[in-house]
Amino acid sequence: MTYLTTLILRLVVFSVCCQSDNSQPRPIEPDDLYSCYTRTHWKEDQLVQSLLGKWKYIYLENVWHYGKGMNTENENLILEFTSDSILYIHKNEAVLHASKWKIVEEDFRMYALELNTPSPYLYGRILLCNSILEFSNSHQLGNDHYFHRVQ
Repeated sequence: MTYLTTLILRLVVFSVCCQSDNSQPRPIEPDDLYSCYTRTHWKEDQLVQSLLGKWKYIYLENVWHYGKGMNTENENLILEFTSDSILYIHKNEAVLHASKWKIVEEDFRMYALELNTPSPYLYGRILLCNSILEFSNSHQLGNDHYFHRVQ
């Protein structure tokens, strides 16, 4: 009986300690990103200029699995904000989505994108710090999508 108990105990310990966790570290911690973002007193036109160019989708975190985000770089998704207010979403060089875009104030000193055709990657508050862009929708029980400037 002790052999069976020992075997079961070893299997339980092995299964608990060796479960794989596929979560990846965030590109920047939320508090650090927010702190960096609020050091600049953003205005709409300033944010527009900062968004222009290309951004690679690098990370996704779901509010229901906080701290267990996933790397999305292999999806090869690129946002392209143009100066004529067109947003293109590319995947493997093909255009998946095109939309007119503008910046709108969501609440005090926080902005969001307004698109004429919605995209699941671009809901929520815009947080920008150096080369990291986040569309933060966890305050609405949604996903947070992170991008890294490529051009």
